[in-house]
Amino acid sequence: GEVLGTEILSPLISHCKALVEDKKWRIRLACFETLHRLAILYKVINFFVSKVNVECVLLEPDTYTKVIEPILIQAFRDRAQVIREFAVGAVPVN
Repeated sequence: GEVLGTEILSPLISHCKALVEDKKWRIRLACFETLHRLAILYKVINFFVSKVNVECVLLEPDTYTKVIEPILIQAFRDRAQVIREFAVGAVPVN
């Protein structure tokens, strides 16, 4: 079944693309946090789906690397220190 269809995700990602350029740092931070949560959800669901061989469409396979990841990388170059700190803290450490 479909977990999060493109009818929901495409507008969300489009809005986040625009809002990470907002002048207010709190708006940019909220968008980066939302995309970070979406990225985690995407990876977790795809991991479990691959283990149980169930058909599930969360995002197109390249959506994370071609769309979400480049937006998240912008957080490392943001002019607000709090956003750069969020970006560093969001990197998984094994």
